Amino acid sequence: MAKSRILVIALLVSLGLNFAVGGFMAARWIYHEHAERGHAGFKFNRFAALETLEQTEQDKIRRLLKNRKGEIRSLFRSYRSNKQEMARLLKQNPLDKQSLENLRDTLANDRRAIEHAFNTFLIETAHIVPSDRRPDFFDAGFKKHRRKPAQERREKKE
Repeated sequence: MAKSRILVIALLVSLGLNFAVGGFMAARWIYHEHAERGHAGFKFNRFAALETLEQTEQDKIRRLLKNRKGEIRSLFRSYRSNKQEMARLLKQNPLDKQSLENLRDTLANDRRAIEHAFNTFLIETAHIVPSDRRPDFFDAGFKKHRRKPAQERREKKE
C-alpha cells in the first residue's frame, strides 16, 4: 500500500513538472518577439526601404535598378530554363545521372550569380544613400515585413 502511494505521488509530481515545462515552452513560443531581437529578414524589400529616402535619392536608386534590370532578368531566365530542363531530365527513364549532376552544378552557379548581382546592387545602393539615412534605409529593407492589420490599412486609405 505504501509503495503504490509513493508511485502515485511520483506520478503527480512528474505530471506537474511536465505541464510546467510545457506551459513555459508554449508561452515562450507564443510571446516570442522576433523583430525586437534584431533578426533580419533574408529578403530585401526595396519598396519599404525607398520610403525612407527623399524623392531625388529614390530616383537615383530606381535608375540604378533600371540599368541592372537586363542583367538580372537574363540571370533569372537562365535559372528558370535550367530548372525546366531539370524537371524534364528527372522524368526520363532511365535517369541520365551525369546530365543531372552537371545541371545541378549549373543551377548552383546560376543561384550564386543571381545572389552576386543582388548583393552588388545593394553595395552600389549603399554608395548612393546618404550616410545619415543608410541605417534607416537598410533596416527598413531587411525588416521582416508582415501585412498590416486591417484597421491600419483602412486608416491609411482615409
